[in-house]
Amino acid sequence: MNVKNFKGAELLLVLNDYFFGNALNRNYQVDKKAGTRKWRVRFNDWMSLQPGGVLLNRAQVTKLGIGLGQVTLVFVKFEEATAGIVADQFSEELVQMAAAG
Repeated sequence: MNVKNFKGAELLLVLNDYFFGNALNRNYQVDKKAGTRKWRVRFNDWMSLQPGGVLLNRAQVTKLGIGLGQVTLVFVKFEEATAGIVADQFSEELVQMAAAG
């Protein structure tokens, strides 16, 4: 088994990768430490390349088929001169969205 360690977790097995045009669906299992125990959880990860070089990534985490959480990430490639300004504006918008619920 190909095991890779990262920040308190071990990637156990990539179950499958599917490509759909500009999207990738990856399913994999991770052993995550929780105190003195390890939880084996499954990730269903969707990555989609959007116009302008934006990559959207949504991952759902389950254990025994029960949803534990979901994470959505946005990756944007910025030119060096404007990266700080745009990142600050984007961070402010995210904080406002989180506060609004």
